[in-house]
Amino acid sequence: MYSFIMLFERKMPKAEFVPYADYTEYSESEMIQRSKEFYEFLKKRRTVREYSDRKIPREVIENCLLAAGTAPNGANLQPWQFVVIEDASVKKLRRNGLMHLNI
Repeated sequence: MYSFIMLFERKMPKAEFVPYADYTEYSESEMIQRSKEFYEFLKKRRTVREYSDRKIPREVIENCLLAAGTAPNGANLQPWQFVVIEDASVKKLRRNGLMHLNI
């Protein structure tokens, strides 16, 4: 494994550092306050097991998927797949665990 890593590193060109232009530096007190607010916000998260039949604009769904695709991951390989299911009968199959039928 080590020799593979060394070989791989020798073939990769050195990336140019690009500073993050929109970085905002906060004072210690601001960091503490913001971290508390963020924690309080995250404590309110819940798993959703019941869904509304409200129609969500396709563009909103696409933007959410674009955002999800930017999540950091091992070797930047983006190993996930996202599936948007709009058909109610397919959703029902999915909820019942029958997606392996490829219907």
